Amino acid sequence: MSESEYCPGCSHSHLQGLLREIFQERGLTERLMGVVGAGCSQDLGKYFDFPVIKAPPGLAPAVAAGIKRTTPDRLVFTYQGDGDLGSRGLDALIHAALRGDSITVLCLNNQVMAGSGGQMSITTRTGQVTTSTRLGRSTARAGSPLKLAEMVARLPVAFSQRVSLHESDFVKRARLALRDAFDYQENGQGLSFVEVLGICPPYWHQSPEEAQQSLKQSLVRHNPAGIFKGVTMIR
Repeated sequence: MSESEYCPGCSHSHLQGLLREIFQERGLTERLMGVVGAGCSQDLGKYFDFPVIKAPPGLAPAVAAGIKRTTPDRLVFTYQGDGDLGSRGLDALIHAALRGDSITVLCLNNQVMAGSGGQMSITTRTGQVTTSTRLGRSTARAGSPLKLAEMVARLPVAFSQRVSLHESDFVKRARLALRDAFDYQENGQGLSFVEVLGICPPYWHQSPEEAQQSLKQSLVRHNPAGIFKGVTMIR
């Protein structure tokens, strides 16, 4: 495993730290297989010892579904950003949900397409400045931002939750959500989805401390954390 190459304050480091703790606590590493797409999330394999497959941009859910069907004993998950999952690959996510594929889809939503230069993504909030919306996202020109967890909850999935990493109480809830997501997969109950709100200081043009405040004061207010769907879990 390599030392982190992510930018200072990047939420990918924080989220991957949580995942590592959960995987080690539960002894899951030998059964795991990750699938990544385009963007900063594609470096996942540098930091974990289990196999990580690189899918074409946006198609990680489709690749994960194929792996799960051929190796059902594996715990297969995608690790994607909002640009790869939402802007490029929403159709792959929808079809995996409609098929009832028992995979886990994790999305770090920092509201920009950081891997390609900080452009607007499908989740960029109205008024947010990006490299492709210099005056802020305009609903008239770019439409409304998509709320991923709410959209996924309307599909035939087992679980859809949005969490945030801005305060310790929210981090505790994020840990529980990630554990639940993999439990649903182990039970074969269908697709489980966790949207994780995070920060991208370089493309938010803020220090890590300022970005954390923006996450708390603005992003979480527009995208409230919560469970939007959770079928009864088999125990």
